[in-house]
This record gives sequence, structure tokens and C-alpha cells, in this order.
Amino acid sequence: MTIPEERACGTWTSPITTDMVNVEATSIEDAIVDSVTGDVYHVEGRPSEGGRNVLVNSITKSDVLAEKFDVRTVVNGYGKAAATVHNGVWYFNNAVDNRVYSKFPSSEPVPITEGGDPLRFAYFIPHPLYPHFVITVLEDHTDPTPKGIVTSLARIDTQSGSVKVLVSGADFYINPTLNAPGTCLAWMQWNHPYMQWQGAQLLFADLYICNDDIEIRNSQLVAGDPGCNAIFQFKWLQSEGEESHIVFAWDKNEFCEPWVYKSSKGSEPVVKAVLPQPNSVNRDFADPVWWLDDSYSAVMDKDTSIWVTVEQGQSKLVSLDLVSGDMVDIESEFTDISRLRRVDENSVVFIASTAFKSACLVKMTITNGEHTYANFLPPKNPRFSPLKNEKPPCILMLHAGPTIRSKSGLDLLSLLYTSRGFAWLEVEYTGSTGYGKFYRKQIEGNYGVVDVEDILASADYLAEKGLFDRNRIALRSTGGGTFPQLQCFTNHPVSFRAAAAHFIVADPAVIAKDTNKITSHYVYSLMGGTPDQIPQVYADRNPINNAGCITRPLFISHSRANPTFTQGELLVNAILEKGGSVEYAFYDAMPLGDMYKDISDKEIKFYEKVLVG
Repeated sequence: MTIPEERACGTWTSPITTDMVNVEATSIEDAIVDSVTGDVYHVEGRPSEGGRNVLVNSITKSDVLAEKFDVRTVVNGYGKAAATVHNGVWYFNNAVDNRVYSKFPSSEPVPITEGGDPLRFAYFIPHPLYPHFVITVLEDHTDPTPKGIVTSLARIDTQSGSVKVLVSGADFYINPTLNAPGTCLAWMQWNHPYMQWQGAQLLFADLYICNDDIEIRNSQLVAGDPGCNAIFQFKWLQSEGEESHIVFAWDKNEFCEPWVYKSSKGSEPVVKAVLPQPNSVNRDFADPVWWLDDSYSAVMDKDTSIWVTVEQGQSKLVSLDLVSGDMVDIESEFTDISRLRRVDENSVVFIASTAFKSACLVKMTITNGEHTYANFLPPKNPRFSPLKNEKPPCILMLHAGPTIRSKSGLDLLSLLYTSRGFAWLEVEYTGSTGYGKFYRKQIEGNYGVVDVEDILASADYLAEKGLFDRNRIALRSTGGGTFPQLQCFTNHPVSFRAAAAHFIVADPAVIAKDTNKITSHYVYSLMGGTPDQIPQVYADRNPINNAGCITRPLFISHSRANPTFTQGELLVNAILEKGGSVEYAFYDAMPLGDMYKDISDKEIKFYEKVLVG
């Protein structure tokens, strides 16, 4: 047995390289099941191929398509729902030419929509009896501004290539789903100024085949009250005759829990909670929707379902009887689970990762009496141990936006640092998901305030426990997480030793102008109003206006191709004009993996300089 060498934390030699993290590592972006054959596939993200998304047979590990195809969408700004397979026939969106293709067994893909037009597609749902009709979500970018983009439900005729709008009028549509006979179409929709978790509704309608085309009639609202509660996901249930049965996740109460809708001709529909008592298990049965076609449930038969629940930020599989409400935990080692799909009545498939063996979830009470949460990972490398009486430096990571959460499963990014002797702390600040509706909603109107309180309290609390050196903490974040990070750095300028901010969003007044359609009203909810309504709040929380307060080392990276690049450039210039010091790396067009690797190389050197010395 090798005795670990005592060496200063932050100077350990690591087997985890920046190439491994940014270039060589692949990711599983989606799980896809052929509901007829039971064959399982996945979408693989490959940084080594410029970030191309590849369809892969999960059993044979072989690529389904040639290298010229990139299976992805940009619908809703975040995409996914880029491919479907039905009885061996593929329908997918190719990001290279923005066309929808079909691929039959033993044949080459064939484009079925026109190229070069302003239309974007996601979800491809073939009709069970008329499979040349494919239901899809359509985005029309004739006017590419957030206000001008028009979203609808549509059908693609794969024989003629024609596209016909079926349902329109709402700002957003997701999850179009046919019942087994193909006689009803259900979907979720919502409107500005709400996000999905603030106001999505569940509807369904009759589907008719008339004159060799699809018509949608008699739409009915199932549930969802914009501004009060929202639908998060749903599945059709087995039913007979003219009955319509749907199970759905709804945050009518404190947690997002399963409900069942049942209707039959000639009787009033019934909406009933599946669990015997609301809030009785203290878990969410779905997460807010950012990426399309995520799934947290699988209906196995008319009574039995499998769900991914989220309790204090960690995923847990359960079996749920939809009639009795009886719930049984399914033991597994997985702490992050997503994209749950039914394979057959006895099996499911999903994307998952296991927990860090040495990680811990921390719950603490902060000064205002509320709780906040954090995931902590100590430095670990079998070859090294800290110097005697040394407390390690810490990277305090903030997830990339208010209404998501950190992942507690295996992650090469955190290992990149913990294997070098840095502690890793991910703060699940107020607004994070997976801790109930109340915790999620507290960020509204308080963006840059309550989250900052949580970050400071977490650093103080865990440093007092001796987990790391309070005087050697560097804040780290990317995207939306950089806003509270920069609030900390400007409003509490000596609370942290340093910070690294990637692809920053700094000026809340221009965030809505620099973003996509789905988030174009999001910041107004977070800030508590529009810039015209509360101009002083926006001015006070703008880190660019407070750049003179930045006195500690700061590293900023950004891509000139990113819509928020100007904000990064303005902040750098403001710091320099105030006589401050900032390191920055701005990038022109280049392969993403190469850019991320270069950022990581520079960031490690930055931490070694400011936290280790």
C-alpha cells in the first residue's frame, strides 16, 4: 500500500486532464425507445467531433447515421426532442441543414422538409394508423426576434413534405402526445410572461382524419392555472372506448405530485390526486422544463407506473400504484436520473449517474431562519494528502441559472479540481429546483439578493465546520449563475478570495434583449418587474455599475459568438476604467471542445496563483 505524499492542497498532480473533461468525454443527451420493437437507442454528444449529436444503438454501440448528420434542435432555445423511431423508421432533425429527415431500415435518410426556410421542428410523433402524418412542434422564425417567433403544433406529411398548423395561439407548446388509437392529441402550453413552472396547462382534443388530412377539434383543458400552479409532464393511460385517461405531474400544492384525469362520454370528468395525502412524501415528481421531452414517469400497465422523484435535490426511483396511491422506493445507486422511458411492461431505460462516494448533502439554517442546501466534495487523490493542519482551498460552484439545480452524480469537472487538492462546494441557493415549490418561488423578485445570502451563509457555515479555508474560496459559475456570483463580488468585495465567471450575464436590463424567446420575460419575474417599472432596482443590481467595488482577482471568459458577449466586454472595460485588475479570455469561432479546454487550462493556473500562491 502506497503512503500518500503530504503536499499543499491545490498543487497535487492529477490524472484528470482538461482534455478528458472538455474534448475526450462524451455525454448521453437523450434516451430513445422504439415503442413497437422495444429497441433502445441514445443520443451521444461528442466534443471531439465539434459537439455533434449522434444517434447510437445502445446495444450494438453502432452509429445509426453517417457523420454528416447532427441530430439536434434549437426549439425553445434549449432544444432536444430531436429524433423518434417507430417500428424501425426514424424521424429526426438535422442541425446541419435544419431539415427533418426520415430513415427506413436498410436505406439512407431522406429529407422530408424544405431546406433554407425559417421553420424549426422538435418532437416527431407518427400517427399509429397513418404514419405518414407526423405531429411536431413548429417554430416559425420568419421574424427571428423573441416577440416575432411563432410556435404551434403542426403535422408534417412525410409523403408530400407539406407542413400544416394544427393548434396555435399560445406562446409555447411542448409534449404533443397521441393516445394509443390515435383519436386524441394531448399537449402542454403556456404564455408569456410565465415560464413553464409558473403557468403551463394540460389540454387534449379530438383528432380526426378528414379528406386525407388531420383535423383537431373540441380541445379541453385538464388542469393548470397560470400564475398559481403548473403542469410539468403527463402520460396517456390505457382506457377503453371513448374514455380519456391521463396521469400528470401538477404542483397544485407545495410539491409537484401525480394526478389522474378521467373522462368518458356522457359524464363529468374527474381530476384526482394519486397520493392519499398531498405533500405526504415531500418530493417533486418532475423538474421544471428547460430541455424538451424530458420524462419523469413511465406507465407500465393500467395501474402501475415508475417515477423519478426528486427529494432534496437527489433523484429516487419509485413504483407507484395509480389506483391505490401506494408508493414503493426502488433501491438504486443513482442520484441523478432523467429521460425515463418505458421499454415494455417489465422494464424502463433512463440516463443516470451515481453519487460521489465521499460527497455529502448539507442542509443549514441561515440568518433569516430559512434553510438552504449545498453539495460538498472534499479534495481526494490517493497519491496525496494535505499538509499537517492545512485546510484546503475551495471552489464554490453556482449552477448556471436560478431555476435548476446542481447534479450530485459523477462529474469530471469537479474531479478535475478535487483531484488537484481543491474542495468543491455547490450551493443550491434559493430558487433551486428539487426542494419544493416554495423554495423555488422565493427567488421571484429577489434575484441577486436571497441567493447571495445563501452563498455567503454556506461559505461561512461549512468553513466553521473545518471543511475548507474560509480565506481561500473562489466563486465559480457560468451563464445565469454568474449574476449572483457577481453580486457577491461587488456587494461583498472582501468575502471571497477570487472568482472565475464564464459566459457572464451581468446587466439585468439587457438580459431579456440578449436571450431567446422562452426566457425573454424570465428576468422580469426574477427581478420583480420590468426595467421601466423598477429602474433603480435594475441599476443597483447591475455589476457593471458597481465594477469599482471589485478589488479581488477575477477571471472572465467569453465567446464573441455568444449573444451575451457584450456584457462580458462591458464589465471588463468597466473594471479597467476604475483602475481594477481582471484577467480575461475572449474567443473567436473555434471548436467548442478546444475553447472549453483552453478556458480550463487558464482557469486552473488562475486558481493556483490566487488560492495556492
